Amino acid sequence: MPSNFNFTRQPALWYDSFSGNVSLWGGWAYTGSTGYWSFRHDTTNKDVVTWAKGPLPEVKGSTILPPIFATIVQSPTKLYYYGGKADFTEPNGNLNQFRGLVTYDFSSHSWINSSQPSAWESSGISGRSLLGEGYYVPTFGASGVLLFLGGFQNEPGPDLAVVDMESVVIYDIGSDNWYQQKVSGDSPGGRAAFCLTGASADDNSSFEV
Repeated sequence: MPSNFNFTRQPALWYDSFSGNVSLWGGWAYTGSTGYWSFRHDTTNKDVVTWAKGPLPEVKGSTILPPIFATIVQSPTKLYYYGGKADFTEPNGNLNQFRGLVTYDFSSHSWINSSQPSAWESSGISGRSLLGEGYYVPTFGASGVLLFLGGFQNEPGPDLAVVDMESVVIYDIGSDNWYQQKVSGDSPGGRAAFCLTGASADDNSSFEV
């Protein structure tokens, strides 16, 4: 790794099929600050990759702060950051948490901050999430949906609360609409920093998470 590479906990790591790059951004740095790094696989020397540090992401000329412990989901064409926080320099309180969604479009190489509270507050969604999990489900909606489950949140207050698993936050990508869906049956207890995976039925009639 380069000498100026700062190792981080829980960064976003994704593969961009449009550019062929593997990129890393955000997370909680062990020392110093995080950066935006990427590499492209060298087919002529498969045992070696070379990381390169790039400029920090921007939206309309303003640098986006790298989120820590955000819920990260990838679709075939975009990367999504939901929630997270800015840093660990502040004491408990509002914990400097982000609200809402930041999107990176692989085809246009552009970042979009779609964190508009009016879009999700009407559905009773806080827009906050730390160490939650998410999943892209391609079989529902015109462009698929994002599911967000679990994690911590506060609104605001001195303590973090574990989000229960009795409801799921759903973002419909095609319609740009947010929903909070109650689940049926026995739900597991609230949790954070867990693993999540999913699979579609053979006929796409259902999707198991």
